[in-house]
Amino acid sequence: MTQKEDISQDLKPNQIKRNCQDLATIKTAVEEMMNPFSDSIDKYILYNIGTGKSASKETTEFLLGVTKPGSDLHEKFISECISDPKRFEEGITWRKIKNFATNAGIRMIRNSA
Repeated sequence: MTQKEDISQDLKPNQIKRNCQDLATIKTAVEEMMNPFSDSIDKYILYNIGTGKSASKETTEFLLGVTKPGSDLHEKFISECISDPKRFEEGITWRKIKNFATNAGIRMIRNSA
């Protein structure tokens, strides 16, 4: 048995007032976050658009250069699997990463090295 949604509640003055307050809160939160398209920010620095904080040098280098080591590890894994088919089922090691979430600390991800 299905029940139809009663949308008449949204038209009551108290609910309209609450919805307007919620909208104002969301609008304020969005305005407080940084604009990633602003001309006032440095184009050569990575920023977390949620917090407005810039990335550390290590994080910036890691994020901008992540494709090369990833590609190298991928190729290494493929060649190891070709030379030894049992390699595919073996475990893989962890690799240190730096990103906005780990800017203060270091988290590990797996790689085939």
